[in-house]
Amino acid sequence: MSNIKGLHNLYRAEPTTETASEVMGKIDQMVDNMSVTIQDLNLILNMALGQQLSREKVNLVDLTEKQLQNLQANIMLRNAKIEQDLQVRELLAPKVYMESILHNLLSNALKYSADDRTPLIRIGTWQQGPHLYLRVSDNGMGMDMAKVGNKLFGLYKTFHRNRDSKGMGLYLTKMQVESLGGEIAVESVPDRGTTFTVKLPVARE
Repeated sequence: MSNIKGLHNLYRAEPTTETASEVMGKIDQMVDNMSVTIQDLNLILNMALGQQLSREKVNLVDLTEKQLQNLQANIMLRNAKIEQDLQVRELLAPKVYMESILHNLLSNALKYSADDRTPLIRIGTWQQGPHLYLRVSDNGMGMDMAKVGNKLFGLYKTFHRNRDSKGMGLYLTKMQVESLGGEIAVESVPDRGTTFTVKLPVARE
């Protein structure tokens, strides 16, 4: 919803026919994506507590494209550049978890971009032995890991002054990754950027 609002603000800043056409097309796309995600969330809510989520074949290329579509307003607003190197293109996992993990990592990379340079976000996947890796890195504000490292994934913990920060995204991401039997690691340097790496066991059909 915040990204739809962002697109509306882009139109208000430049209320031309061309902008209106582009904004309405992207909003239509976002609404379709939101509808599918809400259906998936309803399936989760209807499952018994503690019951394991069913795994399905997830196309990481399509999933990444969907999240970039949903974040289009912020990407356009910041003129962000996105680079992709998806060596692993599919995995077996709960789709809604992978959507949430990727969305939170990408939205954080955009949210905490630096003011003095064009945001550059890199998304990569690869397999090493019995594990699949997903990495999202940026050249943004970064963090002092000596100060925030042990608090980074805490509920309602925020480390930059940003009115959109709620301190829930990374908490949920860590919970979801660990529920899949995986791990999440972070490297960050102030004013140089941050890299999140998710390590997941490769599930077999």
